Amino acid sequence: MGASLDTPARCPLCNELTREPVTLKCNHRFCRRCIGDLWSITPDGPFHCPEWRCKTVYQTLPFDRSFIRPPAPSRRAQPRSTAGTAKTGNDEENRSDSTLRRPSLTSRLLGKRKASTPAPEQPDTKRSTVESPREQPSDAETPTTSFSDKPGQSTGIHASPTKSASPAKYDFFPGEKSPVHNVKSPLILTKHPAAAPGSSSLGVFSRPENKNASPVPCHYCPKTGYQSAVKTCLVCGASMCTEHLRPHLDSPVFQNHTLVPPMEDISPWRCQEHQEINRIFCRQCGVCVCTVCTVIGSHRDHVCISIREAERELRGNLKEEIKQLQDAEQQVKNRVTEFILSVQVLLSESREGVQQQYRAIREALEQEEQSALECVIKEESRVLGGLEEKLSHLRSSLLSIQQGLHTLEGLADAKGDKRIQEQAFIMEYSKVTHLGNFVEQFEAPEEVDQARLKCLQRWTEKRLDTVIITVPGKDRDLYRLLYGTVPVLDADTAHSKLQLSESNRRVTYSEAQQFYTEHDARFSSFPQVLASCALEGGRWYWEVNVSVEDGRWKVGLSEGQIERKGQKDNSRLGFNSYSWCLACDKRKVEALHNKVSVPVDADMLQKVGVFLDFEEGILSFFNVTPGGSVALMHSYKHRFTDPLYPALSVSKTQLAICDLFQS
Repeated sequence: MGASLDTPARCPLCNELTREPVTLKCNHRFCRRCIGDLWSITPDGPFHCPEWRCKTVYQTLPFDRSFIRPPAPSRRAQPRSTAGTAKTGNDEENRSDSTLRRPSLTSRLLGKRKASTPAPEQPDTKRSTVESPREQPSDAETPTTSFSDKPGQSTGIHASPTKSASPAKYDFFPGEKSPVHNVKSPLILTKHPAAAPGSSSLGVFSRPENKNASPVPCHYCPKTGYQSAVKTCLVCGASMCTEHLRPHLDSPVFQNHTLVPPMEDISPWRCQEHQEINRIFCRQCGVCVCTVCTVIGSHRDHVCISIREAERELRGNLKEEIKQLQDAEQQVKNRVTEFILSVQVLLSESREGVQQQYRAIREALEQEEQSALECVIKEESRVLGGLEEKLSHLRSSLLSIQQGLHTLEGLADAKGDKRIQEQAFIMEYSKVTHLGNFVEQFEAPEEVDQARLKCLQRWTEKRLDTVIITVPGKDRDLYRLLYGTVPVLDADTAHSKLQLSESNRRVTYSEAQQFYTEHDARFSSFPQVLASCALEGGRWYWEVNVSVEDGRWKVGLSEGQIERKGQKDNSRLGFNSYSWCLACDKRKVEALHNKVSVPVDADMLQKVGVFLDFEEGILSFFNVTPGGSVALMHSYKHRFTDPLYPALSVSKTQLAICDLFQS
């Protein structure tokens, strides 16, 4: 196919003498414009040699990337020269006229009519040659209207055509004629060879902007070593590489098949009921349908119009609809602003009320602290009050003893009448001995009333339990106010014999099968149901009304990996490593996890409270009394890593999740 070095310099793609020849490493020669147009379809590669039997693949361009021409920027449309109108002498127009004489590679590959000689000039709607973006005639360029505030973004809504344009030029749907518009996102026009006038099948589609998207594989290539597709046929539903695309381009059998850039899913362009291309617009339903739908399908008696007419009507109504949307948007913004203000006022009042209450609590606690300290002060006064006076007398006695000792020492060394000295010594010794007896007879101070102080300590600890919030004690209000939640059961997981009611917060066992739709998440064997939302992180508390007199039930949690089908333990609540529950069977209540049961004391059990501390890894089950206090029945310590779903199991009884905040 390709023009090798030893053959005449004729490009096999346009079948003319090569212009600006490019020779590939495989020694095949093509026009620079032809090979550039071909490889511009996949600008990121791989690049296949167009030679029929050549298997050479280039992962990178074998020549300068400037050969791949980007789309030309939009410019103001200029009127074309027609019969009877003087032609301009501009070189660009001469080059464009020369281009019309020789079809581009795009025209060749997409099945355009070969025009090696100048053809009579036809209106745009009759033209069968599609120029590359750089060489498009100026009359094919129309500005685009963008409603995006960000530069470089376009909604893809084209401006109305100029007065000289035919309405048929602006139909954007396969099966009707359409020009190529020079827009920011390049559009690709496709038409098959040998299409009869009036039955051409054209398609205008935006080239995908995602550069990181994975290439679409060719459906005809083997799974191992497949090539990337360059086109997708909307009729066949297949994507094809360059080699497997050739039958669609060469055979007249496929002349009415619409080719578009490669895409994974073509369902938006085809009728899902009849597998035909959508060519008609149903005005009643506001959707595009195929012709079969309007004849024997669901749109048979509906008012249907052509795609062209629908596009023109919708374009005419677009500005008014956008204005209505903008007005509606402003109304929504105003309502949201009013709602936010009302919420802020309500929350501000609530915040102020809470702060005021806690200020009063702090003042009351300070007064209570002073009263508690007075108890200690009184005990201090009682024990140490008379001790200071006794110590004063004791110090006086010790001072007198010291003075007597000095006197005795002086008498022992004095000279004089011996009888008088002996008598004085005896008298002074008697005084010292008397004072010594006073010291020995010193009464011990009264002991501290420790029983009274211990009673005070217990009272303060009790008062602490009523106000502390970091570790809730036995006060149910702290649990429900700080961590309370009201789980809602998921009907898609409920067993077919479980009936949900009261906004999916009550579950009742029924012998009659419920009319649930088939769902992969539904339990098929055990009468179980999960909540619709998982709990992850933080602390959570909820309550369930139960009865130990009737039937069997389970209240607990489970990870999402619990099996829904079959009768094995991995689908049974409490019989695996990823579910925990409190189970009741024949008035016997036990905690159950991984098939290990622990009997619990559940005297007069009417309501079960479940507390989950995700970070600390604590799961506790409480017996909630009618008076509002909670008693711990059993607690699990486990390192939770996955989200947990509240779970219930019911057999011949019913369970109801409590509304913690109902007055």
